[in-house]
Amino acid sequence: MPNGEIQPENLATFHPIGEWMTAHGTAIYGTRGGPAAPGDWGVTTQRGKTVYVHLMRAHDGLVTLPIDGPMRGRIASARLFDGGAAVKVMAGKGRIELSGLPPLGKAWDQIVALELR
Repeated sequence: MPNGEIQPENLATFHPIGEWMTAHGTAIYGTRGGPAAPGDWGVTTQRGKTVYVHLMRAHDGLVTLPIDGPMRGRIASARLFDGGAAVKVMAGKGRIELSGLPPLGKAWDQIVALELR
């Protein structure tokens, strides 16, 4: 507002965003663009040998990512960022399939951490 105060309805939005960023900021801060082009499923980010797959659309438990050659055969593990449950991953020519994903539900962003060799 002109007096420097933040409107209460905006604070109601900022608090959940801040809480989410505190819990999930590792998958965003200090990363660069990941190896997959953004798609209708979401985007990827990467820090070192970890690729974060940000799933931002409802899915049926199976998501296919378009990936070029360098990632094939390099995935050591795939886990949900929240809770660490294992995610099944299958690499094929030009794609990676993530399966066994729980529903997105009301989450803004379901993150899968791919650890590379």
